[in-house]
Amino acid sequence: MKRSLLVAPLALVAGLGAGCALWPLSLATPESPFIAKMEHITTDAKADELNPVWSPDGTQIYFVKSRSFDSKYDIMVMDRDGGHQRSVSAEFPNSAWNPVLNADGRTLIFFSNREGNYDIWSMETDGRHVSRLTSNEHMDFFPTWSPKGDRIAFISDRSGEIAVWTMEKDGTRQEQATAGGFGDLSPAWSPDGTKLAFIRRVRTPDSTDEYKLRTALESALDRFLDLPGRTHISHIWIKDLTTNQIRQLTTDEAEDGRPVWSPDGRSILFTSRRNDNRDLYLIDVASGTLRRLTTDPGDDRYPSWSPDGTQIAFASTRSGSPDIWILTLREEALR
Repeated sequence: MKRSLLVAPLALVAGLGAGCALWPLSLATPESPFIAKMEHITTDAKADELNPVWSPDGTQIYFVKSRSFDSKYDIMVMDRDGGHQRSVSAEFPNSAWNPVLNADGRTLIFFSNREGNYDIWSMETDGRHVSRLTSNEHMDFFPTWSPKGDRIAFISDRSGEIAVWTMEKDGTRQEQATAGGFGDLSPAWSPDGTKLAFIRRVRTPDSTDEYKLRTALESALDRFLDLPGRTHISHIWIKDLTTNQIRQLTTDEAEDGRPVWSPDGRSILFTSRRNDNRDLYLIDVASGTLRRLTTDPGDDRYPSWSPDGTQIAFASTRSGSPDIWILTLREEALR
């Protein structure tokens, strides 16, 4: 199935040098009072560019890129301004998704079906020393590093339910971390490593017949790739790993997704369709105070904090095709 997107004139102009980064385009009038600046970082109108993640020093961004929906997705890296783009997974026979960089800046984890099943893999940032961390008949994906880089959280259906699991960085000591949900997705470690935020899907009359493990996990992958027609109710939950207590953070009857802790641990950035469009939101963990960051009609998704907590990289269709953008926050958004 090919994507069908209307390409805006801006993207057409920027895409004349397809495959090459040009320059970040700054928007003088951000759509939110919490945003100081908006930059268009990747401008290849002929490609899908998704899932940005910052390097620990903030000078580079890793992301995934494909020339069409049903072609191979590669893990790419570029300078913070979009320059010097190159693939780090060019030798892979299959797609690779969801790259996450270790705190030491040397090791990437990701998921891929390169051996015929979705599993968690690791490799050095230069593409060498590729290692398979999970290996079974079940689906394991959406991995993320703990702050110290010694543990990995991911999701799996191996227990008979879609849940969050954790393991050591070498793939040993795999343990289930959440249970009892209709599908727990998108784990995110708190900066101090004591908590996990995750998405818990809500069972509704429309979703009852859909709940077959393989189908539901493939649906989660569909939502990563943004297939149309996949809308669910889901909320952000937090599990305290020291007490094993969990609490629900968001309650709106909408699809909340992709939680990411701020570097100071006080707030969580996430996506939501609570206003009939996928936008970026910021919620204070202690008070529950909610701030809507983006309001553009395009879909904004896959947010990632800069190491200093002042900027957010994300993917958006606001230019027509999924591109990487960076917004700079005003100080009042962080109070």
